[in-house]
Amino acid sequence: MGLLVLVRLTNIVIVLPLSIYVVLQNKKYIVPLVLGAIPAIISMLYMNQLFYGSMFSNGYIARTDFHWTTSYFESLPGYFVSPARGFLFLSPPLLLGFIALFKFKNLSLLYKTFIVICVLQILVMGKWWAWEGANAFEARMLTEILPFLFILTVEMIKNIKSRAAFLLLVWLTTHHHSTYINHDQRTYHCYNQGHQVKPCHTDPKKHLSQKTAYYSSDNSQNYRSYDTAF
Repeated sequence: MGLLVLVRLTNIVIVLPLSIYVVLQNKKYIVPLVLGAIPAIISMLYMNQLFYGSMFSNGYIARTDFHWTTSYFESLPGYFVSPARGFLFLSPPLLLGFIALFKFKNLSLLYKTFIVICVLQILVMGKWWAWEGANAFEARMLTEILPFLFILTVEMIKNIKSRAAFLLLVWLTTHHHSTYINHDQRTYHCYNQGHQVKPCHTDPKKHLSQKTAYYSSDNSQNYRSYDTAF
């Protein structure tokens, strides 16, 4: 699990809850967990020293890209209901997984761990200035929690009986709309008639002060908004 932190430092919010769960299940796994983390920690410290001149620096800190300034009033609606980034439009069935929050006391320890991971990841990444993942499509900063959220979604659907027909209808409707949204976004480059597509600004101040399009054609007359922060 320690290798997850090498991929992205914020994955510590996944590693720690899972490690606590494993130890609570059986304390004999404490030593293997610690020993398994040591190579990842050493590798990370060595690479930081080699590339950035300090063991406690990293790529984000070195380029002063470590701003935790976004309001949850912007990022949370963005993650859940916005057309460009929200679960409601892009992966609507996964919203059912969050029902687990209201059944937390009745969940197994494993599922409690999964929902804690999902909530922590959303809260941590929701504070970062580029919470939406810059010019990538969908909310890529939440990619790591998708397996946990999918398992929770399946479990919540299994436990819903009387409202199954209604939920199925809602799921089919929203999933069809989600498919259209995804197709429309991914076919943008064909629309652009061969003009080079390039990202606009990455200035955090500009990013936070206005909802801007992240892609535009080199030909200003052929401009079309591709993907916005919200």
